[in-house]
Amino acid sequence: MRGIGKTTFAWKLFDDSLIVCQYDIRAWVTVSQEYQMREIFAGLLDSTNQLSSEIRKLSGGELADRLYKSLKGRKYIIVMDDVWDTKIVLTTRHKIVGDDAASFDHRHDMRPLDSGESWDLFRAKVFRGGYCPPRLEGIGLEIVKKCRGLPLSIVVIGSLLSMDKTVGYWETIVTALKSILSTDGGQCSTIFSLSYNYLPAHLKPCFLYFAIFPKDHAIRRSNLIHLWVAEGFIKPNGSKSLEDIAEECLEDLLNRSLIMVLKLGRDGKVKTYRIHDLLRDFCITEAKKEKFFHVTNKYSIPYEGIRSERRVSINPVSHLESIEHAFNSNGPPSTTRSLVLYDEDAEIIVSEPSFGLLRVLDMKGGKLLIEFPKEIALPPNFKFLAALKKLTLSHCGLGWKDLTMVGSLPNLEVLKLNDEACEGGVWEPNEGEFRMLKSLELNYLDLVEWRADDSHFPQLECLKIRDCWKLKEILTEIENIPTLEKIELEGECSSSAVAFAKLILDQQLSLGNDVLQVRIF
Repeated sequence: MRGIGKTTFAWKLFDDSLIVCQYDIRAWVTVSQEYQMREIFAGLLDSTNQLSSEIRKLSGGELADRLYKSLKGRKYIIVMDDVWDTKIVLTTRHKIVGDDAASFDHRHDMRPLDSGESWDLFRAKVFRGGYCPPRLEGIGLEIVKKCRGLPLSIVVIGSLLSMDKTVGYWETIVTALKSILSTDGGQCSTIFSLSYNYLPAHLKPCFLYFAIFPKDHAIRRSNLIHLWVAEGFIKPNGSKSLEDIAEECLEDLLNRSLIMVLKLGRDGKVKTYRIHDLLRDFCITEAKKEKFFHVTNKYSIPYEGIRSERRVSINPVSHLESIEHAFNSNGPPSTTRSLVLYDEDAEIIVSEPSFGLLRVLDMKGGKLLIEFPKEIALPPNFKFLAALKKLTLSHCGLGWKDLTMVGSLPNLEVLKLNDEACEGGVWEPNEGEFRMLKSLELNYLDLVEWRADDSHFPQLECLKIRDCWKLKEILTEIENIPTLEKIELEGECSSSAVAFAKLILDQQLSLGNDVLQVRIF
């Protein structure tokens, strides 16, 4: 049964102090119905803090070998979450291990919470201390009963009720629940629909957008914020930065139990989020109703109708030719404004008219093959991508010279280059490129020399570099960019790059510039 708390129960055991003390290594990976073995090995290594930028590039077999060597001779526990169908072959020289594995007496069957357990969870969520005032107890018990012992439903509805502890508000919720239940038999979807309807208008697109990522995907906070901003979901509010406003939106969704924290960074901030499968399914259904976005997968093969979708997310699929046809030159131009690609095997063929309105292109793996008339090679600029504001590239293997095409995009504000997006040791941008770029991220790249200065990125506000350990120094004379507010170095960065960043900070402080932030993790 979904939403019954299987993952939460397993995590509590996994993170219990007795388990932590008993095992040398603890590893956790989410498998799901559709999976790739390489990603499972990479996830296990990442879970044990062994996935460096160099290791990330290894093949599946090499990752498996490295995992085996790290576990050999040590006591370890591995949790594989959300496994659909599996066969396990176990070899051991110890009879007690074989007998123990063969018995299968350690199975724990999950069940819905009984009425007492449901009420305890509800009170803990709504009232923190667990005490429910008598005036609300009768209404509370009626609401809990409608959750039918599903912890996820109890937590979501409890978060909604915790925001206003008045009898009038709670009675309104009960009335709304009864109204939705009369037209929708799905218990969880009823609770989710109610919680969604009570979201402020500015939070609704932000919440639905979580489903644009693949099932069980670790959603990076920084990437999500950039996407929200590029999509126009985050509006200016006084003197607050757009990033701060987006952070407040994330905190609000977290407090409503609609999303979960998956991993914290070294600075204590949230690094990645996750959304429960049931909530993701609800978001996809709601997005389809509202024509907000279209998600493809092996069970949802797109046809001509995909051309009229405002936002398209391409998750791992099996019939890629349908997607290719959706964006080729046959038929009217596409109205798609956002394309998110999360399939390493996908090849998306598009023609020049297809992307006239595109503003957001976020690629993790896969290939984007662009067709031009008269067999013209790639042009010096993408005129048909003129509206593009945010671009993320991963595992594309471009040459650094190819970024000239990207640099010519007139409205590009955010550029993220991840995991072999570009190959080669030298990046030398041309003058006049990246005129409007505000945020630049370089993650897990082999870049050695970055031959550029302040004139190449005149509007840059934020520079983030992560695990680029070969890079000797960051942008020359970067301190002369008047708009610059933040420099971040994280993970495996060279000592010379770190020293250069510290020198810039010292110089700026001596000049009385306390606006520029330099953070090294």
